[in-house]
Amino acid sequence: MGYRTYVKSCAIILTVSKDVSQCLLLSGSKFSINNDIRQYATLSPAWTLHHEQGNLTMHRQGQRTVMQNQLDARIQTQVSHRQDVNRSSLHAPYVNGYRPTLKPRGILMCSPLVQVLRGIAIRDNKQTGGEIMWACRCLNTVAEQTGTCTDSKQEVDASVWADLESKMQVLRGGLAKGEALEALKSTVDQLLPFVEPDDFSVGEACLALAQSFACLDEESPKFIGYTQRALRAYESHKDSPDYPRCLYLLGYAYFRLEEYDNAVAHLEQCISALKHLTEIGSDNDYCHGLEPEVHAFLGRSKMLLSKHSEAAAHFQSFCKLKEKLLEPSDPELAASYLQAARGFRGLKDVDGASSAALKALDIYTKAFGPTSLEVAEVRSFLCGLYCDMGKYKDSLAEADTARPILQQAGDVEEVAYLDFSIAESLEQMGRHDESVAKLEEVIKSSELTSAIHFNALLTAARACARTKKNECVTTYCIKAQEALRNREPSGDTALCLALLALVYEEQRECSKAIDILKQAKSMLEGLGISPEEIPAFAAADIDGKIGFLLLRVGKANDALPYLQNSLSKKKTFHSRELLYLHFNLGAAYIQLRRFQEAPQQLDIARKYLCGTSIGLDASKRATMFHNLASLYKSCRRHRESVECDRAANELLRMMAVEKGEEQ
Repeated sequence: MGYRTYVKSCAIILTVSKDVSQCLLLSGSKFSINNDIRQYATLSPAWTLHHEQGNLTMHRQGQRTVMQNQLDARIQTQVSHRQDVNRSSLHAPYVNGYRPTLKPRGILMCSPLVQVLRGIAIRDNKQTGGEIMWACRCLNTVAEQTGTCTDSKQEVDASVWADLESKMQVLRGGLAKGEALEALKSTVDQLLPFVEPDDFSVGEACLALAQSFACLDEESPKFIGYTQRALRAYESHKDSPDYPRCLYLLGYAYFRLEEYDNAVAHLEQCISALKHLTEIGSDNDYCHGLEPEVHAFLGRSKMLLSKHSEAAAHFQSFCKLKEKLLEPSDPELAASYLQAARGFRGLKDVDGASSAALKALDIYTKAFGPTSLEVAEVRSFLCGLYCDMGKYKDSLAEADTARPILQQAGDVEEVAYLDFSIAESLEQMGRHDESVAKLEEVIKSSELTSAIHFNALLTAARACARTKKNECVTTYCIKAQEALRNREPSGDTALCLALLALVYEEQRECSKAIDILKQAKSMLEGLGISPEEIPAFAAADIDGKIGFLLLRVGKANDALPYLQNSLSKKKTFHSRELLYLHFNLGAAYIQLRRFQEAPQQLDIARKYLCGTSIGLDASKRATMFHNLASLYKSCRRHRESVECDRAANELLRMMAVEKGEEQ
């Protein structure tokens, strides 16, 4: 170990005021002996610094200059540590012997530019040995008490820097793998504690490490720290293409950690950084290739944050940018179209998904032939998409073509997902037994803890429920619960519990549904996650659902806190959810005979029901109006009850007229 040629600066100021001696240790990376005071802080005997009646002064061969304004500002705003010590607590043993010779004008400031007393040299105004000895003893005591005297950082030998430079030259902008990656990591880890956060050489190496780990699909915690350190270094090099690279890697890391807000923030900064490079003419092929990938991750992140219109725009930008970069017949363009199609499907934009998938199918067919694995993967996707669109015959036709190819390739997981889509189509076509048989194939071939295994069990339970096979429903639900017990607690597991509760609710087993929903809520609380942080829970409010089910089993008193808690988060809900929530609150107040409070909730529910953005068909709206009429009647609001009944009857009349016109 040794010292580099530069050291973090610090200052020792010794003062005497009345009967109290003080030692101030001032240090910090920004309190530096920089250009404007460096000349006053050398070991040259011609210059010394003094503290005189509250001012810091500089003396040189009889000359005197006041420096209070320059130095005081640094002390007040940039000092990271200050330790005040009085005579009785810290250096009383040393003060007694030397205090008579130390006068108020004999105060000094020091420079850390030499390796004396751990990098600090001391000189007083009279250069008397007694005063220097006193100061040194005080300094040593401060070092022992605070440990801050080592602020001038000790660093590794120069050979380690040479080793880092050698490793980076070998990489030449490429990626490190295997032993080379571990060796680079070891060198960087050795240097990190001894350099400034914005050290560029180490920042450059951190970027290489982060990108290498990301390309190896390592977990985000393994490389996010290196990415953050790299970004600190490149903050002062924003004209470099590596600056947006840092932002992209950090956004990607946050995406992997499911911190989607942080991911969006860094990815949007990346887009801005890329635009800046284009404006100044510093962009390159890497930047052009990076931009569509940033849009792809922005699309996925915003989709998971339920920002669907923004997500769709990013997926469209992704496709347009890829079309500019790639030839129309390039299989990579087909892969991009399929990637975008999956995004559009997640947004329930079936037209966008279908258009992109068919473009991918055309390119792959021409490039690899109709029986290729690539074509089969697109057809498998179309099988599921056509099922979503209600085109069940088309869905089964795509499956018939794709399944043999996928099975021959040994792609067990893709075959399982394809069979699941086949089962869905068969179920919708009324072929229940065939659907359950296909789902049994999925259950047997999939891992117990996999998502497809749980989904197949849940779908089989619902299929049996439609055919009134209640024993089978119970069997599949129990198997689904067992599958979830083997999973680690997570947001996804909690969501699966909520979906299982829905099946029990459909079977009118409300008590079981309540217990399972409470398990899901407890799991999320144990993880420190609010249901609103999981996009899939945003619309299906877990508190509101528990409150509703408790209301159904006649436990209005227990239901009320859940419903009220749900209402406190109403900003995250759509009109339909608010309609049901206020309706249920009104019903709870009526059950509790709190007739003064119920009408207010019913009035709000009625307002939403009369709105145009409710998203309910005429039949469901008519049912809700009838239910509102009954509740109004219970709290003796007869006029409102009659009006709701009239609205329900009008909707039913209009439905009858429409049916007559169709005939």
